Amino acid sequence: MANHHEPLPPLEHESAMDYHQHEKMYDNFARILKYSISSIAILVIGLYCIIEAEQPLLGTIFVLLSVFGPVAMAIYSSVNKPVR
Repeated sequence: MANHHEPLPPLEHESAMDYHQHEKMYDNFARILKYSISSIAILVIGLYCIIEAEQPLLGTIFVLLSVFGPVAMAIYSSVNKPVR
């Protein structure tokens, strides 16, 4: 009973993948990941300055930089992005 298998249907060829859209999506994903990691690293440095190093002014600057820095980098990189 368990050894009885029905034959598989014939394979259908799917349409070609949109490589340009795929590369564009991967570039956007990599860029967002890069900005997220850099933002978290700057935030950790800022929190260290506030909590452990007792430098609240420097820590506040790093925390604000972690919020507004990646946004500014994203805007700047989209303005200066080369045209394909």
